[in-house]
Amino acid sequence: PALTGCVRFKPQPISAQDSAARFERRSLADESLRQYTETNLHRAFPTWPPAGWDLETLTLAAFYFNPDLAVARANYESVAAGKVTAAQRPNPTVSVSPVYNTTTAVPSPWLVTASLDVPIETAGKRGYRRAQAQHLSDAARFGLATAAWDIRVRLRRVMLELWAAQESESLLREQQTAQESIVRLLEKEQAAGGITPAEVTRERIALEQTRLAWLDAQSRRAQARVQLAGVIGLPSRALDVLTISFEAFTQPPEL
Repeated sequence: PALTGCVRFKPQPISAQDSAARFERRSLADESLRQYTETNLHRAFPTWPPAGWDLETLTLAAFYFNPDLAVARANYESVAAGKVTAAQRPNPTVSVSPVYNTTTAVPSPWLVTASLDVPIETAGKRGYRRAQAQHLSDAARFGLATAAWDIRVRLRRVMLELWAAQESESLLREQQTAQESIVRLLEKEQAAGGITPAEVTRERIALEQTRLAWLDAQSRRAQARVQLAGVIGLPSRALDVLTISFEAFTQPPEL
């Protein structure tokens, strides 16, 4: 124990209930998220959470919460630490062994001797080891950048789907209202004997088709919000009161 380091193992079991509870407590009102966002955007928010979230701020929230990026970041940090280990020289070792002395028998021919072994690396092994660690670090860094880009792409795609669903829902609702008025007018005209029942039936079918399309748009909007929460790394309820700005899709990009 005097010559070797001892590390006592402390088990830290993972509790599914605790992990689920921590996930459910996640919120965009997190003060650490505020510091992270202000640091990366180089501007302060007078109130937190902000009144509206756009593609830029939601991307930073995804970078902060998304578990895929956390895994890639941990992998990069682990591999980067390997560069330090690869640059170190092998530690010398001290060994203790008994030796039999044939020249004396008093008080005992047995002696205890210590020897110091200093390893010497040849053929550029240390340089190759450092180069390998550098390549692994570069690969992990590219993996981290790829994970971040993938998250942003997924976030933008889901936001686009949510915006399209909301726009479709709004337009279909207006169309449904207009068609309901048309059906009521045609029903009155039919009652007066001005048109045949077939004409009213045709408009009723068109109205039902519009209503079904409107319900489908509602379903797509709800699914997109759940997917958006998943990409960010939040429970879906965290987006219930979220106001999202879709200016990134309504305004053409600057050339």
